[in-house]
Amino acid sequence: MSSYPEVERKPQLSADQLILATPLCKCGCGEKVAVSRFYPRKINRYIKGHRQRGHVDRCFDMNGRPRIWKPDHPKASTHGFMPEHIVLAETALGRFLPEGAEVHHFDENKSNNGRGNLVICQDKKYHWLLHVRRRAQLGCGNPNWRKCWICKQWDDPNYMARKDGYPIHRDCYNDYQIRSRILRKQKIPQ
Repeated sequence: MSSYPEVERKPQLSADQLILATPLCKCGCGEKVAVSRFYPRKINRYIKGHRQRGHVDRCFDMNGRPRIWKPDHPKASTHGFMPEHIVLAETALGRFLPEGAEVHHFDENKSNNGRGNLVICQDKKYHWLLHVRRRAQLGCGNPNWRKCWICKQWDDPNYMARKDGYPIHRDCYNDYQIRSRILRKQKIPQ
């Protein structure tokens, strides 16, 4: 006889009994929650995919951009979420965005989806132009000026040439060509 007092133990349930005693999904759908085959004591609270139904209407992607639960949207992700700025722009427009249209954040803060911060652009080129003009406005005060990629000075594009699509001063480009020729000659052994 042991000196320890007897403790009343609860009967151990088998895996079959656990499946019969499983609770219902917490989302309110009324379906039974599955029990893990490998860990029969572990009972999930939600069926896979049901947690988002009534509990998570808004989340953030890896870049910190807010996303909204819109599973019926034709451009929704496989998990049913849409970028919030696109949903707000479509709501303001009253229809889906046209093919190729993009939404621009005026202050360039991707998580700020305020009313006055979103601009609907017809294509990627116009969206890029808005970013170039904002950079010029912040850099020199004139949104029409461009920055020379050699001397890093802002100037009127009428006084600049274009090399590979980028604005450049003619004098800067001539100096650049001379320096690159000198460097090429130095690298060639004689």
